[in-house]
Amino acid sequence: MKWSTSFLGLLSFIAVVVNGAENPRIIIVGAGAAGVAAASRLYQRGFRNITILEASQRIGGRIRTTPFGPGIVELGAQWCHGEVGNVVYQLASVYPGLLKSSIIADEDAVLIRSSGARVPEAVADRLQTMAEGIIESDQRDSFAGSLGDFFTQKYWQTLATPAYKDISRDLAEQFLVYYHNYERGYTAYDSWFEVAASETDSYVEPAGNQDIAWNGKKGFSAILDIVSENSATMFSPALPTVNQQAITGLYFGTVNKIFILFDAPIPEDFPNTVHLLWYKSDLTALRQSPYAWAEAISTFFRIDNQPNVLMAWMNGAEGRRAEYLLNAPIRDGVLHLLKIFGKGLKFGNVTGILRSKWSSDRLFRGSYSSRSITTENLNTGARALGTPVRNAANEPVLLFAGEATNPIHYSTVHGAIDSGFREANRLIRYYS
Repeated sequence: MKWSTSFLGLLSFIAVVVNGAENPRIIIVGAGAAGVAAASRLYQRGFRNITILEASQRIGGRIRTTPFGPGIVELGAQWCHGEVGNVVYQLASVYPGLLKSSIIADEDAVLIRSSGARVPEAVADRLQTMAEGIIESDQRDSFAGSLGDFFTQKYWQTLATPAYKDISRDLAEQFLVYYHNYERGYTAYDSWFEVAASETDSYVEPAGNQDIAWNGKKGFSAILDIVSENSATMFSPALPTVNQQAITGLYFGTVNKIFILFDAPIPEDFPNTVHLLWYKSDLTALRQSPYAWAEAISTFFRIDNQPNVLMAWMNGAEGRRAEYLLNAPIRDGVLHLLKIFGKGLKFGNVTGILRSKWSSDRLFRGSYSSRSITTENLNTGARALGTPVRNAANEPVLLFAGEATNPIHYSTVHGAIDSGFREANRLIRYYS
């Protein structure tokens, strides 16, 4: 019997055992987005001898829709980012009423300082637009240092121009700390000083609404994947250098969520999205308190269809440490922040808490992939990771998929699904 193994997933894998060219037996290890996408595409093209193996007691990978309070919340991938060229949007939009714009897309985001004061909307918009312009600047491509070095240099240079003379030093410093924490959540790295300014892989944002939610209370279950921390020893023979270096060079960061259920609706005056800006003295006090881990929280979000639930977005190394805390200190830390950033507002009593722990989960070890200076030093990236391993007869015997193998849509569900389709198509072409 002829057999081969196909690894689909940077979070889970897919194995393919071949009984013959006419009826290959395909074993998919990992029921994440890439794995399920590959299975569905293969089945649609006439492959019937398919088995999906999953190590956990559920399917879905990093999409984990969970009952909480009177409805549901999403512990993993929560929003559909973009409409044009997004396979998730294309698949879901054929069902009327399934998708809607999330409440966080209503331009209601507010920057609140640890004094309790809100940054004026016009000022916040200028700072946010300026920061996004730096992040998206083409000058990054020729910058030799880290993203942190590039951003802070350009940030202070821009603020020194007459157009920003009304921005105080205090506010500028607070926004810089906030934006770093925000980017940690958006891109899943611990520090932007660990990320090269010039990236081998460059994320391309699909056009359209970036914050589309599932409409209704039943939820929608999809899927995701992860690279094994034992990749150096689990394959025999060993993986080719190109694949092993890609696994070494890519990183899975920490982005966690805390959901707090109150016995009353969130106060009406609390915005849909609240970004946290710290005065230096207040941040120092937080670091010296029992709630030091709470520095990881960058943002509070209201939840669609759940008026009594508030979500905290928690990033980086502090977020990893918080995974090992009990619910009580997590609850107390969140309430401590709400007293600071929701000053004067009366929240109800906490009746429930639910949180993700992606990094300490041995089946995941992180939230989604990110790039680092190591990625660039090894001259590797998503395309290298997605390179199939071939035998002496040039047959594809080991294939890789998952969001981390997608050079333009990594860290997303649609990127994972696209990669599953990609590898399924590779097998379809081979057996045609």
